[in-house]
Amino acid sequence: NSDYEKSTKAMCKMGTAQEFWRVYAHLKRPSALPTVSDYHFFKEGIRPVWEDEENKKGGKWIMRLKKGVADRYWEDLLMAMVGDQFAEAGEEVCGAVVSVRSGEDVFSIWTKNDGGRNVKIR
Repeated sequence: NSDYEKSTKAMCKMGTAQEFWRVYAHLKRPSALPTVSDYHFFKEGIRPVWEDEENKKGGKWIMRLKKGVADRYWEDLLMAMVGDQFAEAGEEVCGAVVSVRSGEDVFSIWTKNDGGRNVKIR
């Protein structure tokens, strides 16, 4: 865990939709990332590790995508998080990850609890 956490680095903090777009406009899209890359997009104060207090009792939703479609879906997922589109399940969402792999791209939505209100995320 400590090696993994040391390998992650915070890139930025955003507090408004305008700040999000200022940052997002300069980020590489998933299709432009090297194979075996990950982007983590988490709420402030939540580390992308299961040992973080917000994640300890949590779970995650996983979506596996064929190559070539991740860019649009990643943008849609981030917009849903920034725009609070998860309704009452929004408080359950800790963050999202896109993992670029050789045969597919994988999205994960991490939640505070395993079950309960986060079923509405589906």
